[in-house]
Amino acid sequence: LSTSHRAFVRMTLSNYSAGKMARRMLLAVVIVPLILITLSRALRERFASHRAIARWTLPLWLYVSVTGVIVYWLLYIAYAPIWPVGFRL
Repeated sequence: LSTSHRAFVRMTLSNYSAGKMARRMLLAVVIVPLILITLSRALRERFASHRAIARWTLPLWLYVSVTGVIVYWLLYIAYAPIWPVGFRL
């Protein structure tokens, strides 16, 4: 990719992903209590209430997990600097 194309892609991704990152951070905080509640209801064999909350917990957990891998890939693999730190032309 050319330098101008890379700059355009970075600018577009940064503007587009700010809202997605805020949503992901909020859900990452919310998902922890949901997982604990879901697990405790399953261990206490309260399966009716477990099923009711698990319908929300599983999709949210999958979203947070998959987007976490995507964020890691974008930060450390896709846009990793190709020059060592401190290198100047």
